[in-house]
Amino acid sequence: MDAAFRNDARVLPVSIHHASPGFYPGTGAVDEGVWDPTGERPASVNVPIGTGRAPVMERFWPSAVVVVCGADSVYGDPKGAQLARWTVTPVAIVHAVRVVRRELARVTGEQGELVILGGGGYHHANTARTWAHVTAACLNDVVLPSTVPDHAFAM
Repeated sequence: MDAAFRNDARVLPVSIHHASPGFYPGTGAVDEGVWDPTGERPASVNVPIGTGRAPVMERFWPSAVVVVCGADSVYGDPKGAQLARWTVTPVAIVHAVRVVRRELARVTGEQGELVILGGGGYHHANTARTWAHVTAACLNDVVLPSTVPDHAFAM
């Protein structure tokens, strides 16, 4: 995703990830964001869950933000459990998306565009549940059942 927008100064890709060695991209730390060749602006920014917000919105003033929601941070994910004993819920991912959405609205006066993409996730049912919750939150907090059931067509 970063490469798709690297030369577009209007878009700031934001990646919400667990920050730990072995997780894409690199450690997922804020300071690992990719900067454009001039070093003047970020080409993408990592927002590790639990660290607040990346202090880049005010410097960049994006007109659009693309957020990739990595579901490998959700409790029960085999990679997350194996590497970091990570225990975050889909609600935490939704909260992170809301923070980015609120910050974008704050710096753009409600004029910014937000694109949400699903990413990562090695437990297919948990990944689908996470993306369903993020989608519901972006659709003016559509209420989902307390559990999203497994489905015969799930991988």
